[in-house]
Amino acid sequence: MGLERQIRRPARAAFAHVPMEVTVARFVQNAKIEHYLRLIAESARNPNWDDDRHKTLLMLLAEEIAKDKKPLS
Repeated sequence: MGLERQIRRPARAAFAHVPMEVTVARFVQNAKIEHYLRLIAESARNPNWDDDRHKTLLMLLAEEIAKDKKPLS
């Protein structure tokens, strides 16, 4: 019951109870959120600020976060 028991299981074993489709969908959602965050940061640093594009990116990010909060079945 020492340190050997505290070693983390591989990710595959941790998600063994979750169907592969759900795992892939969660991965894609997380990738989209990271991508939108990166695009928003680039947009904010851009000297040629495009307000409509920035608002669209914020809207897409909000929609993806809302999807992420819903449980995947």
